Amino acid sequence: MSLNASAYAEPVEHELHQAYSAAAAALQAANEPADLLATQLQALQTTINDYFEKVLVNAEDASLRAARLALVQHVAALPAPIADLSKLQGF
Repeated sequence: MSLNASAYAEPVEHELHQAYSAAAAALQAANEPADLLATQLQALQTTINDYFEKVLVNAEDASLRAARLALVQHVAALPAPIADLSKLQGF
């Protein structure tokens, strides 16, 4: 799913999108992205928590729901090229 910022309805959606984009760019530009991954994920923590507290991801509007799901999927996939977090207990 591709990101669709124009479909977002809440400010926190734009905040998470911007935070995700910054983290993805930083990881992509890093010589050793594994060294930066934990810092980037930690920086996203508050914004992610705010997102889930303020947004109903499964919105009734199909385009809004798709945009929200795409954003969540992109954030969840952020570490995938660097580390398989599913190997850690609790993930």
